[in-house]
Formats: sequence, structure tokens, C-alpha cells
Amino acid sequence: MRTRTCDHECVESPEARFEALVAKCGPREVRLIEPTAEFFPDAFTRGDDESIAALTRRMLSYAGQDNLAIEIVPFEERCQTTDVVNAIHGGDDRVKRVSTRTGPATLLSVAVDRCTIGVADAEPEMLACALARVASRLFLERPAESYRDAPVRELAATDEALGAAEIASVYLGFGVLTANDAYRFVRSRRTVTHRSCGIHSYEAMTLLLAKWWRERGGEPAERRRIRALLEPSQLTTFDQA
Repeated sequence: MRTRTCDHECVESPEARFEALVAKCGPREVRLIEPTAEFFPDAFTRGDDESIAALTRRMLSYAGQDNLAIEIVPFEERCQTTDVVNAIHGGDDRVKRVSTRTGPATLLSVAVDRCTIGVADAEPEMLACALARVASRLFLERPAESYRDAPVRELAATDEALGAAEIASVYLGFGVLTANDAYRFVRSRRTVTHRSCGIHSYEAMTLLLAKWWRERGGEPAERRRIRALLEPSQLTTFDQA
């Protein structure tokens, strides 16, 4: 399966890249990070610096990346939006399509003992998903302790790097968050919004989640938890995997 968008011809499938990551880093005993109060107990006020910092620290801790100094700076999320009128059957509902490669957070720079993260104003659920990808990229990009004297490295938001972080997010237990965030269908009173986020399609991310579940034992109880948490489109793909 190819990625949804790509700067170049994709050689390896997400599944192959996931297998390569497991081969390199070894099996990892992690919990399934769920979008529930158990995993996100802190009150969150949108736009509040302390709330953003607490959520950022929590997401990095789930990836084992919280033992470093974190600088959070303003970030402007880049979205492609089309807005049309759906006149089918005489209706006048607006259909909005929103696409973003990073979501409302991105990793800007990294060193052994510190990192800089750009954060945009967003609802906590979407911010948590973006920070899951940030934590996963930090897991991949952070230098080893033996390189303590290495300079701070600025990071570009390339398709290759962002896609690798998405794959790593499943490996680290964030698979439900990032699969759901890859595509969302939201219906309000007069507007239907199709929102896609990231490099890989929701189908690819959900198939990776199913692979992750099988390779850690395929327990029925965990499968039931995953199914209860997935968005409808993702659930269909998960059941077909």
C-alpha cells in the first residue's frame, strides 16, 4: 500500500517499514494509549500555556522521551481547505475538505538533552494526536547519550520523516490515536467536514494497528478495546485486516 501523498516514489510499504523498525529496536512492551480519562486525566484549557505544556510532557512520557528540556513555541499549522456546496437532492449543505501534513504540532529541533516543539491553537484531542507523532519522531531522531556534545539539529517536515514518525507511533502504542487522526468525518448542523492528517492514509495506519495487535499476542480483550475506540471508517478496516 502506498502513502496518500509523497515527495517521491514510495519504495517500501508501511508494513515493511514497521517490520524494519521492530527488527532494529526489538519488541517493545508498551500500553495501548487510549483517548480516555485514564490516560488524559488533566484538565485542559485551550490556549493555556500550562495546559499545553502538561499535555506535551505527558505525550512525550508515553514514548519514554520526557527526560529532557522542552521548549514550546508558536506554530502555524498549514492546512489545505476546499469548501463547496453539496447540491445533491436539492440540499445546500457545505462540504469542507481539510488536509494537513503535521496537525497542530511539529518537532522543530532536537539534541540529546533538549528539543523545540511548535504548537498551534487546537482542540485537545487533535493536539494530543499531533503530539503523539511528535513524541514518535523524537524517539527516532533524538541522538544517543554518547553524542551529548552534538549540536542542536534543526528538523524539516519532510514526507519521509513525518511518515516514519507515523509508523513509529503505532510501535510506541499510539496507534489508535494516529489511525483515528488520519481521517475524521464531522457533521455539524449545515456543514460536513472531511479532515485528513498526516502522510499515510487511515487505511494504512489502521492496518498497522491491526498488525501491532496481532504481533503482541492478539488478545481478544485488547481487540475489543481497540474496536470500541476506533472511528467508523477505521473500524471497518480493522475488522477486515
